[in-house]
Amino acid sequence: MDFITGFNRNQLVLMDFESCLSLDSWVRIDDMIVDILPMQELGFKEVLNTEGRPPYCSSDLLKLYIYGYKNKIRSSRRLEPVSKVNPEVIWLLKGLKPSERKIEYFIKDSAGSFRKALRYFVVLLRDWELLDGGRIVTRSFKVAQNET
Repeated sequence: MDFITGFNRNQLVLMDFESCLSLDSWVRIDDMIVDILPMQELGFKEVLNTEGRPPYCSSDLLKLYIYGYKNKIRSSRRLEPVSKVNPEVIWLLKGLKPSERKIEYFIKDSAGSFRKALRYFVVLLRDWELLDGGRIVTRSFKVAQNET
């Protein structure tokens, strides 16, 4: 009797991550929205090192943070392995694999910018007429829709 078998682990397999995601996948929206945000106006820092390894772009780390928040993964220690094994996150980060310390420092250093980004996002959704309500509540703060 024949069984369904997987691929040969000793053979090189090329994977197309674009075909792993459905066209209505939430990570596509995450990617699009963060690309729209004016990151420097919102206070996200882009520090370029003249020596050593180049830094990660803050928009990529914000995409990872939003993905984790949406999927109830709030710990930087849990986000690191997700970025290495989850096809959605690999697609979202374009193969980047930030360490948990890098994620943790980004979250700590960008705490004030998250509120500004959320406000911007709420205004954007309201302008597109996708929101109708009085308040949006997140982990640590509330944003009324009439705030600008």
